[in-house]
Amino acid sequence: MRHERTVAVPREVPEDYRKVEQLPSGLFRVSVSSVFSGQWVRALRKEGFLLLASAPLLPNGLLLSADLLIPPDLDEESIEFEVVEKSVLTGQPRQLDLIREAITAGRNATSAARLGNAGSAAEHWEECGDLWEKAGDSRRATLAFQLAQSTFYR
Repeated sequence: MRHERTVAVPREVPEDYRKVEQLPSGLFRVSVSSVFSGQWVRALRKEGFLLLASAPLLPNGLLLSADLLIPPDLDEESIEFEVVEKSVLTGQPRQLDLIREAITAGRNATSAARLGNAGSAAEHWEECGDLWEKAGDSRRATLAFQLAQSTFYR
């Protein structure tokens, strides 16, 4: 899908060039220089950093542009637009998701321990520790690993 040219630019576009246009019906067009080839734009609500939309940057004359459909009740001031590698969007889970999964694994571990299933509890504590480690919380990861060891040797 090609975008129509919307921005008059000099023959050489500065590397840090970036323009955000709010078009009708909740459509935003983000245009950047061609140094960002192969990357994507994602739109996050500034409050809570909720992912609203993402789109690949496509050639648009001397620029690359992405069109993102955002709920029409939001304006540009409430949205953060970021240019990111595709792996950021698809490769690794977000920290909030890791934290939620770690909490769930910890709850599953305590439930299994209360039911007397030490093996299952130890597995859930190991999973919990791995998730806290991926989320960057070494203190909670260490605690979960210690609980896995103590549960396993009971």
